[in-house]
Amino acid sequence: MIRSARRIIVEHWPRVDRCPMCGSEWPCRPTGYAYDYLTSVGQGDWAPPEHVLGRQ
Repeated sequence: MIRSARRIIVEHWPRVDRCPMCGSEWPCRPTGYAYDYLTSVGQGDWAPPEHVLGRQ
């Protein structure tokens, strides 16, 4: 479940404050649910590493 939540966050990570998957303002609903789950298991402050997002 932790991997699934992290994958959702990576896929929906904002590009200029918009979700590239949903097109809505960030955080979108899937991201909110993923962070709620990670918070419940003590990992609510997780963010994707820069290299995963393709940023240098």
